[in-house]
Amino acid sequence: MATVRSNNSTNVRIGSLLDGFLRPPAVDRPSRERALLEVADEAVALPDGVRAWAWGRGPTTLVVHGWGGRGAQFAALVAALVERGRRVVAFDAPAHGDTPGAHATLDDFARALAAAAAWAGPLEAIVAHSFGAAATTIALGRGVTAGRVAFVAPFFQLAVSLQRFAVHARLDADGQAAFLAALTDANHGHGVDALDGPRLAPAQRAPLLVVHDRDDREVSHRDGATAAATWPGARLVTTVGLGHTRILDDVHVVGLVRDFVTGAAAPASFVLDEGWRIERELADRTLRPRPGARPA
Repeated sequence: MATVRSNNSTNVRIGSLLDGFLRPPAVDRPSRERALLEVADEAVALPDGVRAWAWGRGPTTLVVHGWGGRGAQFAALVAALVERGRRVVAFDAPAHGDTPGAHATLDDFARALAAAAAWAGPLEAIVAHSFGAAATTIALGRGVTAGRVAFVAPFFQLAVSLQRFAVHARLDADGQAAFLAALTDANHGHGVDALDGPRLAPAQRAPLLVVHDRDDREVSHRDGATAAATWPGARLVTTVGLGHTRILDDVHVVGLVRDFVTGAAAPASFVLDEGWRIERELADRTLRPRPGARPA
């Protein structure tokens, strides 16, 4: 971890805060994810021990998980895209899933994404969830290319989030400066300006679809709205009642992302509520809930 040039008590506190800030939660891999990895067509170890997997053949979509997540969380989208004749590549970021490490930064995520993209080959699309959206924006700014990009429940406003963290941690001006200096060191010298989505988005050119739940308690819908507002030509779909992670398995969200990835025009910004679901289910029998099936 970085050493802050300040008094010892400040160093100890900043070091402790930074350790907690950069340490992902330990999460056991669910059986559903293990089953998906077992049927992968390809499994490799990339630089720095980053584990990656691929399913299917055809134009490639790279999926990017969020903080505390894993690549296999995209099981529903993997199935939907492989069925459409696509190849899907997923990876576990440093200190997540099967990739070793104790800490991870946005820069670490972006580097792992770039390594996965280089292995995967030309990308038809990138689909990112939560923290992975911020890392994707950074990686695109550094030269990773993709024909289309979709963000689901994106974490996007690093600067705003750090301000909130500073208030919660009760850091004074000197403490904030010390924490930002340590965070910059941890991100290989990249400061907030080089990692903040709203600052990077205006230079992006790939079409972007953003899907974010109005009631997301982990990452505010404001982040998704900001991504759509600052990224040229982006569209925002607002869901209702799906939260931060169930949104990845929702049949309607998966369908929207799949269609966008495979070439459909991004829909005009709208609210995906119960009325919209009913209309879609009436038009497409495959979207109707099966008798006895539990909600996603």
